[in-house]
Amino acid sequence: MLNNLAMLLRDNGPLNEAVPMMEESLKIRRELEGEMHPETLLALSNLASLRGAMGDWKQAGRIFRQVLAERQKTGERPNLGLADTLVNVALIEKLEGRFLDSLAHLAQALELLPPDSTRSLATIHNNMATNLMTIGPPKEARTTSGGCIGTNRSRASNEGSNPAECGVA
Repeated sequence: MLNNLAMLLRDNGPLNEAVPMMEESLKIRRELEGEMHPETLLALSNLASLRGAMGDWKQAGRIFRQVLAERQKTGERPNLGLADTLVNVALIEKLEGRFLDSLAHLAQALELLPPDSTRSLATIHNNMATNLMTIGPPKEARTTSGGCIGTNRSRASNEGSNPAECGVA
């Protein structure tokens, strides 16, 4: 409940009021479920998201990397939480100018997603393309971005996919 309220404040209210709720939610999760429980890791990831929303990307990156390390230990498959965390770490790395590391984490996330995750796949391909546009030849970036549409359609077997989804970041 605290976690949900804190996320609501993150999205709509004063961010500084969300921090104590998020931290209390995380404390309760740790006490009840332990450090490695998926709900604890979700609460920790939400705290990182909140820190990012507050402009503290360094702290957000530290927390997302902690979540990534914990989720990689679980080894469960498919691990959608791990895929989400890889994307979050990749976005932090992109902000830090670490584009190759970001690309590597995005590629790992692609491997974890099920074929019906068209919106997530589109987001990852879009972020890969923007990384490549920053560091590589524009032709390669266009190929990756264009691959977003083709990959989503073929993996999801859904010819009705909206190509505009590739622009979702």
